[in-house]
Amino acid sequence: MERAIFDKVIGTTPFCCSYPTTQGSAPSLRFICEGTGGNVHIVDEAVISEAPQMWPTMTLPGPTFGISSMCLSADGQYIVCGFGNDNTIKIWEIWTGQLVRTLTGHSSSVQSVCVTKNGRYVVSGSFDKSIKVWEMSTGNLVHTLEGHAGGVYSVCVSMDGRYVVSGSYDQSIKVWEM
Repeated sequence: MERAIFDKVIGTTPFCCSYPTTQGSAPSLRFICEGTGGNVHIVDEAVISEAPQMWPTMTLPGPTFGISSMCLSADGQYIVCGFGNDNTIKIWEIWTGQLVRTLTGHSSSVQSVCVTKNGRYVVSGSFDKSIKVWEMSTGNLVHTLEGHAGGVYSVCVSMDGRYVVSGSYDQSIKVWEM
């Protein structure tokens, strides 16, 4: 029988994401989970295998209540979270826990966030039916993409950073040029 190697009830609905790292020649993963009271917990694969019932590493400072999505930068330095309660996007440095910036501009719940592979842009999708492209280093809004008839619940960026793909409650998928 299969069983989970990490199992902890956290009291809320979690959001999880991961990014690959390389330690020597062996690939590893770091996992990010939203948990108790809206805190963001960082869970490291190495610690899971050693002590599977512990919450390891670090908890990012609040307020993080209302997270609706999260994404890590490809370099593993930043975590980006979309919020449903205040329509914002927050960017933290993972290892210091410092809130770098808060992005504002959506008029409804931010349902999905994605960071381009080169770390230059944050892309967000919202119930306001729009997709926004932000410059990560400054927080400046670069583009607003409109065309969905329903709220946007999913966004991703192609590996080469040329396209944004969005999914909407209008039951459509759209591909946009960056």
